[in-house]
Amino acid sequence: MTIIISKNKNLQRKIIKQNNVDREKYEKNSIPYNKIIAPNTFEIMKLLLSNDYKESLLELFVKYIAPKHISPFESKVSKYKYFDQKKEKIIYDLISKKLDNLFIIGGNRSGKSYLLSRIEVNLKEKNNNVVKFIQKNSYEHIYNFIHQEIKKLKDNNIIFLIDDVDNFILDKDTYRIFSYFKELSSQKNVFFIMAGFWTLYKEINLKEKSFLKGFANVKNISDSLDFKLASDMINTYMKILKIEFESKNIIDDIINQTGGKLDLINLISHELLKEVNYETKIITKKDLRKVLISKKITEYIDNLDKFNDNTLERIIIYGMLKKDTFGIEDVRVFLNDYAIDITVNDIRCYLKKLEIYDIFDKKDKLYSYKNLLFQKSLLEKKDTQQILETSIKNYNSILPTVKKILDNPMELYHYPYLKLHTIYKQLEHTKSIYSVINRLQIEKKSFEIVQDAFSKKTHNSFNNMIRLFSEKIKSNYTKEKNYYLIKVSDDFPLGIQEFIIHFSNEKDYKVIKSLFSQYRITILITTRGTEAQNSLYENTLDKTDKFIAPKSDEITQLFLDPSNENVLNTISDIFSRHLTLNFISPYQANQSVDNSSMFFGREQLIMTVTQREPKNYLIVGARRVGKSSLLKALHRKIKNNRDIESFYLTLSHSNLEQKLIEEVLELNDISTFRALKLYLKKQKKKHIFFIDEVDDFIEEDRKNNYNILKILREMSEEKYVFFVLAGFWQLYQSKWEYQSPLLNFGEMMEIAELEIDACRSLIIQPMKSMGINFESEKLVEKIIFKLGQKAQLISLICHILVDIVSKSPDKYCITETDIKMALNHDKITKELGKWTKLARNPKDNILQKIIIYSMLEHDTFNLYDIDCFLKKQSLHINHEDIEYNLELLVLSFYLKEENHQFSFRIPRQRELLLDDNVQLKLEGNIRKLKD
Repeated sequence: MTIIISKNKNLQRKIIKQNNVDREKYEKNSIPYNKIIAPNTFEIMKLLLSNDYKESLLELFVKYIAPKHISPFESKVSKYKYFDQKKEKIIYDLISKKLDNLFIIGGNRSGKSYLLSRIEVNLKEKNNNVVKFIQKNSYEHIYNFIHQEIKKLKDNNIIFLIDDVDNFILDKDTYRIFSYFKELSSQKNVFFIMAGFWTLYKEINLKEKSFLKGFANVKNISDSLDFKLASDMINTYMKILKIEFESKNIIDDIINQTGGKLDLINLISHELLKEVNYETKIITKKDLRKVLISKKITEYIDNLDKFNDNTLERIIIYGMLKKDTFGIEDVRVFLNDYAIDITVNDIRCYLKKLEIYDIFDKKDKLYSYKNLLFQKSLLEKKDTQQILETSIKNYNSILPTVKKILDNPMELYHYPYLKLHTIYKQLEHTKSIYSVINRLQIEKKSFEIVQDAFSKKTHNSFNNMIRLFSEKIKSNYTKEKNYYLIKVSDDFPLGIQEFIIHFSNEKDYKVIKSLFSQYRITILITTRGTEAQNSLYENTLDKTDKFIAPKSDEITQLFLDPSNENVLNTISDIFSRHLTLNFISPYQANQSVDNSSMFFGREQLIMTVTQREPKNYLIVGARRVGKSSLLKALHRKIKNNRDIESFYLTLSHSNLEQKLIEEVLELNDISTFRALKLYLKKQKKKHIFFIDEVDDFIEEDRKNNYNILKILREMSEEKYVFFVLAGFWQLYQSKWEYQSPLLNFGEMMEIAELEIDACRSLIIQPMKSMGINFESEKLVEKIIFKLGQKAQLISLICHILVDIVSKSPDKYCITETDIKMALNHDKITKELGKWTKLARNPKDNILQKIIIYSMLEHDTFNLYDIDCFLKKQSLHINHEDIEYNLELLVLSFYLKEENHQFSFRIPRQRELLLDDNVQLKLEGNIRKLKD
């Protein structure tokens, strides 16, 4: 719009005259409208001198501009000004009452976004409120954003606003996001106000166990105005434009025909302004009839039918067209006539959805079309009956699969893998694909790759699917001539390192079997159909070979389920069914743990080492107490740190210098530790070496005046190389030796029994992965108690239990009898009956045996008890020697000490010693010590 005011009066008159001519031609549609205003002298003076310049401007616009070009109906003004009372009350309650979390539910164009913006403005006016909008993003982004905002808080309330919360609910991190919101809202000054539509409504009202229930109050809103408000809006804006109605009934017709739908009222009113006579400025019934059948109104009405031709919503919409009002029973009878079997609750749910969509209105349990124009438009269609019949036909053909999956998305995993292509197409056709995959947290691209592989059955499509599968279980794969070799990661739950996957068009098991070695685990998947796969399944139940044919639905879960944990569980179930338990058992008797899946506990110690700045540590403990497993776990953790190079090595009797330089670092041009020191100093990254079994090395280096340990100390003092050393008594003694470079070399950590919870996990989780359960939880606690929480012994007895269970093919439950048998097994008795020479001095070893044998009858004992016994035997041992050997026995896991009281660490070991001619052995050792 342009207002022209000239200083030259004659020029102004010419502009006015020309503008009037242009307006007349415009009204006759002979020239385009130029939107220029040329006021006369009186109008200019009034505009410049008026106190209410808005009113003066409005008069100019109404006088000189055609109504349709200054229509308030095509802007958002009407939405802003004519805000219904229910929405105003929502704002009023938030401001005047106690703040609380709130869900706002409304259909498209119901004014949710504008309501949120109004809430934002009103809440900000209160000094103690901070209001922030949260945009759809990843869980980490949302967490960081909220965390930063809350950190700025003092005594203020902070209110987070979320529009279109349906997208949040469908997100793969839904549960994490809303759990975090719930955690925050438990604080007194953090609140959430969210606006959503059908997904939000379903989550709150139609799910028995929704994570959103009880989180917030719920308010439903609509984009329809009540009759009085709609009438006031139309009248007010038409009066501003100096336009009148031929009859008041015209306004009533507009509201009745539209059901008060704000967008449609705006559109009809705007179109009426195009039809109004410019000179009379009166809207007639003829104008309204013309507008109601105009192209714009027809297109708008057609767009209200947003439902696909195979949805129950569309069937109900078209099925009830000829009824003025109807109830739930009417809908049920109609659907039954077309053999659509659906519950009353489901019908109520669909009607509620259509009510939220503003298709239907509900009064006194009866429904009617809220928008009469919409109803009339559908009735006037020539193909209404054909549309209804087509929708029913399509609905019935797709219903069994899609409805089942929509009701419970997990059902998707129960369908045979060769049907995935059909299901994918049906879900896409019904526009249900995102609803399903978002709930299952499946990427659409992944679903496409899997269904593509089993429909096209090409090498390239199988390659893509195996790549996804390998990434999911964190493994590597190689493509061989006719199979894929999967090398599993160290967190694989079973005791295997690799397996083969073979896709075959052959259905004869003998032919497929002849292609592979019977000593390698081979998963067979045929592309010839479900019956062929079932036949392979039956043929591979013999556990004497290594061939496996999963069930059809298991194949679906293997490749489609995005969860690493679920897929590994499925693999475990398949392997434990087709292979002997001994073969797949992850328990390693008398070996350190190499796999992260079998390492449990020691979290506090690991956090201490990995979350601090690098430094030296000395880890001491008895043999087979878990030092090596711990060092390997630490190495795995720190190996992921980009700023540190991490290495693990076992010494035993090896030469540290040679092993570190040649075998670990593989440096051919360096031969001494002095040269190595200079080399490491030049490296950009810090280095940390985990060195296991250092006792013999320390003893040997002591003889050479600690030449190597001195260099290790020099390196670590310059903060570019660090060492974590693990050992037993020689390492432990270094804390007392003044001459040793290990004195104050690093922080010493003693490791002994495994934490109770970690013991439970070590027993239960690997057993569960093989499908083995315990008859009672008390049996697990019995194992832990009897073996003194020693990880190596627990792993050994579980290894024995797997062997016991595997001898009964149909038995996957460990009983009290099995536990007794395992505790009395030769491997356990031999392991606990071994007497290791702990000290280098023979007399110390004899004294240790005397202490153990003499105190077996005591539940607890102390230094005084031992001293009294020795004196009765005429053995005069000084207290320092007794204390020395007690300390050695504690570190060796024979005894434990609490408040200067000693007891036996391993109850089962004590029982075995008591049954083993203990008196004769005690007397023999007393004689030896006296001699």
